[in-house]
Amino acid sequence: MRGTSDLVVLVLCTANQCRSPAAEAVLAERLAGTAVGVVSAGFAVRPGAAVDDRTRRALPDLAVEAVPRQLTPDLAVGADLVLTMTLAQRSAVVGLAPSCVRRAFTLTEFADLAELVEQAGHLPTAPAERLAALVQAAPRLRAARVADGPRRADDVEDPYLLDEAGYAGVMAQIVEAAAAVSGCVLGASASTTSSRSPSGVGRAAG
Repeated sequence: MRGTSDLVVLVLCTANQCRSPAAEAVLAERLAGTAVGVVSAGFAVRPGAAVDDRTRRALPDLAVEAVPRQLTPDLAVGADLVLTMTLAQRSAVVGLAPSCVRRAFTLTEFADLAELVEQAGHLPTAPAERLAALVQAAPRLRAARVADGPRRADDVEDPYLLDEAGYAGVMAQIVEAAAAVSGCVLGASASTTSSRSPSGVGRAAG
């Protein structure tokens, strides 16, 4: 899973068909060229299943992984940051791999927390080092996030049974949160390295 990356982000959803492949694609595109790798998996992957075509249509300019991957304890233990789509999934992955308890968050929760950490300043410059610092500091700011009022809902709804408009809305929520996370990881370099918004992402947000 780690390959040549110094740090690995693992993105999870139920079947690795809709939400987590979308978040993986956005994060991987924006963090390309850094020492941060991104993979995704599902809690209950169905044999022979494929990534939902609606995810591909929402993100036509991004490389969306074709084959869902089943979550294993080793995947969770080996990840430096675990991002789930719901609080229930966060609890489930911590139950599967208790050692990841302090580095497991929902995608939207971590987007909020990363922005709070960044606002406090004093982060390293290199993306991998920034990510490590964000993950280390984020749990300490959970209370502050609640006190300030979360900027984003904790859960990202499963869009599998939604109509096209509902599906597009979920994709837009994922794109926004993943872009916020990657922006915090990139820091000042975001304006030159990955501030570009692929045309597919722009259409999903509409």
